[in-house]
Amino acid sequence: MSPSHTTLDLKYVVSMITTILFVSLIGINNNVSATLILQNQNQVENLKQEVDNIRNSFNSKKAILIS
Repeated sequence: MSPSHTTLDLKYVVSMITTILFVSLIGINNNVSATLILQNQNQVENLKQEVDNIRNSFNSKKAILIS
């Protein structure tokens, strides 16, 4: 095997490994982003429920005061 042939093979292998790592990082980033979005949606739903609970509590106390 000639040195130039080995160099080309090595460049090809390094290029392929770099591509695979880059694509893997994109996939990991997308998974992390999706996870964060779901967590944020859950937090929003929890906050909505808390606001509804506070509003209902306030309205029931208001009704007691009026009656």
